Amino acid sequence: MHHHFQSRTVDVVHSHVVRYDFGNDHAYNRLETRHDDGATPLQLPFSEPHNSDLSEAARQQMLSLRSVHRRNELLATVSRLVRCFDAELRVLRNNRFYIDTILKRAELSQLTSFDEYRLLKEFEKSELVLTERARSKAQEKQDLATKANIPFVTK
Repeated sequence: MHHHFQSRTVDVVHSHVVRYDFGNDHAYNRLETRHDDGATPLQLPFSEPHNSDLSEAARQQMLSLRSVHRRNELLATVSRLVRCFDAELRVLRNNRFYIDTILKRAELSQLTSFDEYRLLKEFEKSELVLTERARSKAQEKQDLATKANIPFVTK
């Protein structure tokens, strides 16, 4: 026994609506439902016709198909969200690597500047010692010249 029912809707799948996300072969189909009056409200695919038109087995089969379709939609959504999360994670890792590189360069620059500062302080000490020694030698030379009555000329 066949149950025939008249539905006022027609399910249409447009070929331009099938798309691929991030190069994977997961196709996402959007179904459009058109009424006799031309309106296109949002409607789930496999919409349930009037209860009186279907047998219990057909209704169960329709519910099963609707559940499978919904599960497939949810799996596709989860798959897309996981891919998006993984892509964002890769971007964040790249950003972290870039920032780590900048920080290492700054740290090396800071260490180099500190080493240069330390060397300049050592040179300053050496310069003070040498300046004091030169002044001391000049003073000795002047003292010797004074003792020997030789005019001392400073340069």
